Amino acid sequence: FFFAQARELSILEVKVDKVENEKLLKANKNVVLTVQESYEGTQKTTQDLHCFRFHSIKNWEPVLKARLQNIESTGGPDSNYTLIIPLKCLPVGQQVTVALPTEKGGVLELHLQVIGWAQNPDVRLGYELCAEEQDFLHKRKKVVADALSKLFYLRRNLLEHEVPVVAVMATGGGV
Repeated sequence: FFFAQARELSILEVKVDKVENEKLLKANKNVVLTVQESYEGTQKTTQDLHCFRFHSIKNWEPVLKARLQNIESTGGPDSNYTLIIPLKCLPVGQQVTVALPTEKGGVLELHLQVIGWAQNPDVRLGYELCAEEQDFLHKRKKVVADALSKLFYLRRNLLEHEVPVVAVMATGGGV
């Protein structure tokens, strides 16, 4: 068996000021936020939505891109983003405020925070069972050896390497 290393997650939380967002919506504009490397991809502000989370693999070096657009617009070329920030440039656990340029020289404040991820995931890299699992198997072999000795009326106790290891595996479906 081979045990794979879990990938570190990067979680970005973005908050748009609710009052400023409402002003933009009245002007028929919304904020478009994209982290292409994330599960969520692109998200847009609406009347009820001004806080966002993006989940992505840290090693993919995710990048936040933000821009304003007319609400009727279906999107546009990637070059229209007026704010581009690599997540690796943001401090973990600290809120950072950045300015998204708006029309007529104004700015809209975006509050960004990279939320800490598990530094020691429960998945490990290796070809062997972990120490706890090996300890369990060692103890279990003693119980199985005693049971087999009683079942088959053996004259001597089985040695550890003579005890069979029986495993049952099941999946929840899928591939």
